[in-house]
Amino acid sequence: SRKTKRKRNNRIPIKDIAAEVGVSAITVSKALNGKNQVSEKTRARIIETARRMDYRPNLNAKSLVRKEIHIACVYPKEPFEFYSYVKDGVNMAEKELLDSKCRVSYYEYSSLDSVGEVRDCLMQIEKEKVDGILLTSNHNYREYVDVLRRITESGCAVLYNTIFGEFIEGVIGGIGLNAYMAGQIAADFHNIGKTMLPEGKTWKTVIFVGNKNVSTHHDCIEGYRSRAKLHGIELLETYETNEDRNIAYYLTGKVLQNFPDLNGIYVSSYNALGVCEWLKEHNAQNRVLTIGHDLYPALNTMIESGCLKATLFQNQYEYGRKGMHLLFEYLVGLRRKEECRVFQTPQIVLPGMLSAFPRYGIREP
Repeated sequence: SRKTKRKRNNRIPIKDIAAEVGVSAITVSKALNGKNQVSEKTRARIIETARRMDYRPNLNAKSLVRKEIHIACVYPKEPFEFYSYVKDGVNMAEKELLDSKCRVSYYEYSSLDSVGEVRDCLMQIEKEKVDGILLTSNHNYREYVDVLRRITESGCAVLYNTIFGEFIEGVIGGIGLNAYMAGQIAADFHNIGKTMLPEGKTWKTVIFVGNKNVSTHHDCIEGYRSRAKLHGIELLETYETNEDRNIAYYLTGKVLQNFPDLNGIYVSSYNALGVCEWLKEHNAQNRVLTIGHDLYPALNTMIESGCLKATLFQNQYEYGRKGMHLLFEYLVGLRRKEECRVFQTPQIVLPGMLSAFPRYGIREP
């Protein structure tokens, strides 16, 4: 029966959405395919209803009548602890879209601080004439923005991944962390520790950040600062580590020497290892309440040992997977530009929760 078939395919017919909204099936089809003949108010209602009903378009059938979609994925090899998971997510999305005539090319550059390598990747992509780019910008955005402009002006859509550059024409959006919220959560976590202080004492903290000029890190700082002020926490200083484990290690010792009454450290980047290593080697795990970002094997060990009391998980794997799907859906007309800026909600993870994240366990470079 039709009812049995729908259940087996797990696909909601367009007419069911039309009945729910109170419009024709043709109107629903136009709205979901990005046609201009539908008002924005009606389109928004249809899209919201489709999502609520878990509507899944038959991409395989549509792929029979359209050309192949070619997407270029540009990402750094280092830090491996972070971007290896992003790449895994892209790999999974590529498999999921295999029957939808979607082809992915991979362009890897050395690290977020690499000079000129992103430009080289983009110049190669410019020759390939791809339909879309899932781009992890690096810290030297100005070095390649001219090439990026040429690419977008040719009609190629760009979606930023994890680190954003400028939103020039042709950049449809991005997927990243709700960094301001991450900073707020970190301050709230420190506020719990503040309750253990004797009355009249001020809870004092510092922030270790990778690079203050990166918007994500800047937003972490501002989010923390806003909640710290609300809680009466004194933020003493913010230090840049340039994501260098050795710098973080050295700074931890200097900070605790300069501020012997320090109560908390917030490491607003993936690299809390240097901080944890100093605390462990000097038997100072319980001297300060430390919270960091992300999950990966070496950091998980520090969480289990108590050097890192908690971490803010942002699910790097989903950055890659979801970013690919966002870009593909935009390119085939299933998503509007206004829907292509997505910020993942950070999740606080405590030691007893680590087993719930098996994907972020042991792996080899």
